[in-house]
Amino acid sequence: MAEEWERLYRERFDRLVREADGLVHDRAMAEDLAQDAFLRLMQARLRDGAQAWAWLRVVVRNRAVDEIRRRDALDRAAPDLSAPPAFAESAESEALGELEGARVRQALGVLAGRDRKALWLRHLGASYRDIAGAVGIPENQVGVVLLRAMQKFRRAYRADSDREVGHEFQDD
Repeated sequence: MAEEWERLYRERFDRLVREADGLVHDRAMAEDLAQDAFLRLMQARLRDGAQAWAWLRVVVRNRAVDEIRRRDALDRAAPDLSAPPAFAESAESEALGELEGARVRQALGVLAGRDRKALWLRHLGASYRDIAGAVGIPENQVGVVLLRAMQKFRRAYRADSDREVGHEFQDD
């Protein structure tokens, strides 16, 4: 039976990856899904090798749909950063909150969409794997992307702050 599974892996793994990639549009994730399906196949201990290919395709398709749903949920969880907060404790608090929100939005606006999304997902507590899947990068690059995005954000945020302080002390 082991030889049959090995043959199936050699002959069908690439096709399974292509099918998964067609659904999730992420080659690395597609490879993970196909690998996971083969691992599940070994654990399932199917007796009939002829059914294994159909079983693998169903598992990959189901896992791909789960991945798409997970990504959609992450996308829906990210708030609209262009909208001001819905309420504030006082007029002063509201004004300060709007000013701070505008500064954050302006600093985030400097970032590329991928960097902005990665920072927001990390802020929400997403794992590196989730971030990688959502922004379409390999998991081992997430840390570097987050670091560089945070550096760009800080520079933009500080530049805005420096401009405000400079204007504050100018004579009219």
